[in-house]
Order: sequence, then C-alpha cells, then structure tokens
Amino acid sequence: MLFCSRSKQFKAAVLRPATNVCLLAVLITVGFASFACGQSGQVQNQAQAQTPQANSPVTRRPQTPAEIAAHEAYLKRTGQANAAPRSPQLPPGFPLPADEQQYIERVLDFWQQTSDKIKHYKCDFLRYTYDTTLVNVRDARTNQLFAAGQAAGEIRFAASDKARFETTKVFKFAGKPETAGGNAKYEPLKGHSMWGRTVNECWVCTGESIFNFDFEQKTRIETKIPPELQGNIAESPLPFLFGAKKKDVMNRYWVRYIPKYETDAQGQQKLIEKEIWLDIYPKRINDAQMYSKVELILSADDFMPVALHMYAPNYNPAKNNYNSQYFMFQNRQINDRLHALGGWMNRFVEVKVPLGWRAVDKLEAPAQSAQRPAQQR
Repeated sequence: MLFCSRSKQFKAAVLRPATNVCLLAVLITVGFASFACGQSGQVQNQAQAQTPQANSPVTRRPQTPAEIAAHEAYLKRTGQANAAPRSPQLPPGFPLPADEQQYIERVLDFWQQTSDKIKHYKCDFLRYTYDTTLVNVRDARTNQLFAAGQAAGEIRFAASDKARFETTKVFKFAGKPETAGGNAKYEPLKGHSMWGRTVNECWVCTGESIFNFDFEQKTRIETKIPPELQGNIAESPLPFLFGAKKKDVMNRYWVRYIPKYETDAQGQQKLIEKEIWLDIYPKRINDAQMYSKVELILSADDFMPVALHMYAPNYNPAKNNYNSQYFMFQNRQINDRLHALGGWMNRFVEVKVPLGWRAVDKLEAPAQSAQRPAQQR
C-alpha cells in the first residue's frame, strides 16, 4: 500500500511541468570531491545534524584504544592490513521487491527526462561536516552531534559537462555551548582573495579537464579527462552523475526508496508527502572508497534535491564513527537567461593560473567505466 500510494503521488509529479534534477550530479560530485580531498568545513550557527537518525548514538559501547590496537595488529598479522580493496557487496534489502523496483525505475525515468532539460544551473549550499574524532559533543536538548565544521558556497553547472564548486565561508568548531541547550561556538577560517571575492575551496570541470585549486600551496592541479569520456560526464572520473541516465545509474548504483514519517498535531505518525528520500549505494570499488552510501532528498513539488547526506566509507555508529557530510541546497536558479551570456560562462569556467601560483598536471583520470560492478547474489 505504501508504494501504491507513493506511486500515485509520483505519477502526479511526472504530469506537472518538469523543472530539473541535474543538480544532484553537481551536488554529489562536489561533496564527494571534498571527501576525497579530506576537506572539513561548514556554515551558520546551526550545529546539529539535519538527519537525526544518522547521528544518534547507539547502545553498543565504542571500542577501547587497546581493542582497536589489538584489531589493527590482527589485520597486520593476517596480511589483511594491505589487502586489495574488495568489490562492494549487495546491501541488505536488495534485490528489491518487484513493486519497489518498479517505483525506483519510474523515479529514474523522470530524473532522466527532467535532467535533460537543464542548460544552466546555479544554487547556494550549506555543508555540515561530522567527524567524531575531531568533535564528539552533542546538543543537550536533542542529543544530536555538533558539526566539526560548517561551510557556505555556490554550485554552478552548464550542460553537458561543465561545473564549478566554491566555498566562500568556512567555520570550524571552537567550543561547547556555554549553557545547556545553547549553541556551540564556531570560528571563521580565513579565506583567500581570488577573482575579486573570498574563496576557501574551488573545483572546476571544463569538459576536457578537472581543475583543483590548492590555496594553501598556491597550486592549480589539472587532471585531464580521457578523450573517450569527454562529453559524458556521468562516466568521467567524477564521483557521481551529471545529466543522469537511467541505465548508467542502475549499472553504477543500488537505489532504494526510504519512507519517512513525521508526527502530526494529534501525535500520529504520518508519511512525509512533500519529500522523496532515496538511499544510493555504490557498486564500484573506486566509488565505494569515497563513500559507503548517499542519502538523497528530493522535493516532491519540483523534483529538485533539497538535501544530501554522504556517508564516509568508515562510517560506523557501532564504533562511534559518524564521519559524514550533509548538504542543504537553496536559491536554485534553472536556465536563467543571464546564465546564457558569454560573460557568465567565461567566469564560470575560469581556470587561469593566479599570479604567484604554479600549475601542476596529473595523469589522466582513470576510466571508471572499466571497473566491474559487484555481482548480485
């Protein structure tokens, strides 16, 4: 009954004029790139997770330092410490029941139809980074984990394979709340004056190359995209999708719908109808080395991502490891006429080496399409 009800809602959404969902590609790409680079940051005086169930404590106690050391010694002794990474295994609950699989395929069909219509896209984002090895403090009112860092920034995308990600404000955890139930303290990190604005992180894809700007080392790092993958950013070295195609998503990920509930005024649990929550699990080794799962929240009104939670490969609440990043997306602009102007595009893909910087070339990014997905059993 649940999926029957959700399918009716989804069908109604399909019949409405489509806006677009291509943002997912940019958002996830940005977040995963940050994970891979070990970035930690975030913004505002919000210090708790927007997804409580992901950061709530478990009853099982964390391992002691002696237990961790003993386990690491065991891995070294048995030769597992340097073992080659294993292919991701089929997650619990998969394969999906027939009605759930049908619903997911309809979601992916609609995603593809709407994402094909995006020409230019721009949005602001807030990012919350959780790392219990750095900050293991919880809100006394909600028991939610405070973020180790906060950040604000902007994402831009232009079909079919151009994207830009920047953080313009970054804060780090600076202290516990002074009073029970109060706000934690966060202090701003100094940004860098570049291109007439303050920037903390920057990543650009031009279609032919991916450019990362290392502000601390004043180095622009270029990774060339193999010719056979240019123009097909969904299969490029980027961690997720631009212009998602149903076939590519199904080949690269396991996807599942998550019913979410809220308590109404009468104290009754009610299915949240305004959002569509999806669990996304990687099938490929390289993807799994960057994230163990992605939780995507789509608006049921316009089918645009409103939030995204990325879980690190070592995320394990049983061991008090809540390493993850949570994104919120705001002020979305789709196919704005001003975005079609040459000046906007030129600034969008600006990758010139700033004065006093050095340029570094890396080897071509590996073709992820060559990786074999895990076999379903």
